[in-house]
Amino acid sequence: MTLSACWGGNQGLTPHFDELSKKGLLFDNFYATGNRTARALEAVMTSMPPIPTESILKRDHSERVYTLANVLAARGYERLFMTGGRGLFDGVRSFMKANGFNHFIEQSDFKDPLFANAWGVSDEDLFRKALGELDQLHSNGRPFFATILTVSNHRPYTYPEGRIPDMEQTRNNAVKYADWALGYFFREAQSHEFYQNTLFVVMGDHGARVSGSQLFPMSSYRVPVLMIQPGGKGEGKRCSTLGCSLDIAPTIMGRLGSDYRSVFFGYDVLQADPQHGRAIMQHNHDVALLNSNNQMVVLGFGKSAEEFELNRANHQLDQQATPDQEMVHNAIALFQSAFELYYSDRWFPDLKAASQQEDDRT
Repeated sequence: MTLSACWGGNQGLTPHFDELSKKGLLFDNFYATGNRTARALEAVMTSMPPIPTESILKRDHSERVYTLANVLAARGYERLFMTGGRGLFDGVRSFMKANGFNHFIEQSDFKDPLFANAWGVSDEDLFRKALGELDQLHSNGRPFFATILTVSNHRPYTYPEGRIPDMEQTRNNAVKYADWALGYFFREAQSHEFYQNTLFVVMGDHGARVSGSQLFPMSSYRVPVLMIQPGGKGEGKRCSTLGCSLDIAPTIMGRLGSDYRSVFFGYDVLQADPQHGRAIMQHNHDVALLNSNNQMVVLGFGKSAEEFELNRANHQLDQQATPDQEMVHNAIALFQSAFELYYSDRWFPDLKAASQQEDDRT
């Protein structure tokens, strides 16, 4: 279901995001790597292809994983992770604190929030506190990297009164409230000193959970990504290169400039050939690779491999007679490499070798 007008939606659910999209660079061909928030956090932070069944946030070996926060720590950045929910949920607190973040704020850190439900404090409580935290980081004189995870847009779909016209507990109304809170944050942030020098990335972690017989519910996996850059760079533009959540970190680093060393599997979408875009996904026990020609290879249990053609108009998958073997091998290589690097504790770049190479050059 298309919710945003900037994507062709006509329900008027996200007027604030739609207005924000005019001030930034909108990526309109991005897909989530999974259908859980933990999968999005894994992908955005580590740029790692999703290992089947469960996110690494809830696996062993998760205390030594190279993340975007690690890259920025080496550049002297402060690293803040904020969530309106409980840090214990899906292992978020332990993973982030072990892998590059030196500040962590969760539901228990909010004193007398305006509103809370089973998932945590409201989006506006989270954004209001975030403004203060970002002011504090800015006042320290060091650059900062902050990740803000909202939780309001979940069942039972409750939110503070008086923010939107309706109080009926529906998903659409929860979307309207989440959009209202996003608008509040950016409206307020523009008057703060950190705003002019900050690169903002607004993204959806996944679509609505979908059950049923569909192998991959592609309409639910498509997510919005908006980048608002200092000085209005890219304002009002779109990037339609196929990408996925793995590409967020490399694309951010491309905007920040300078070399860096990592084990990221994603790429800078703004520098990529649009003809060679790809998205990497996981759904239940299956994993998939989609290319810019709408070919999609799905790997399943029992070493099964199937190919589909994605119909962009209705997001349906049409099965093909024989899978492209080169694409099958590429998909196997991606997911098998991620699995082996992770479980052999090699999800770190060889920083000693990089340092030695730098010494040799000087």
